[in-house]
Amino acid sequence: MESVRDEILAELRQQIPPADDSCSKYASWVRGTVSLPDPPTSRSSFPSPQCRFFDQHGFLYIPNFASRDEVHSMKTSMANLVQNEWNPDDP
Repeated sequence: MESVRDEILAELRQQIPPADDSCSKYASWVRGTVSLPDPPTSRSSFPSPQCRFFDQHGFLYIPNFASRDEVHSMKTSMANLVQNEWNPDDP
C-alpha cells in the first residue's frame, strides 16, 4: 500500500509546473488574480511550487503533516459529517 502511495506522490511531484517568468499575472484559487513584478525581483515574489500545484490540482500533500492516528480521526469525523449532517439538496 505504501509503495503505491509513494509512486503516486512521485508522479504528482513531477507535475508541479516550473515558474513562468514571462507572465505578468497569476490566477490563484486561493489568492485570486495577482500581478507579478516586472521584471521579477526575486523568486519569493512568485507563487511557490506548492501553491501552483494546489491551484492546478485542488489539494496539497504535506509529508508528516499528521500522524496516522490523527488522519484516522479526521477521516472518521468527515465520514460522520457526510453520513449524518450533509444534505446535498440544501443550497
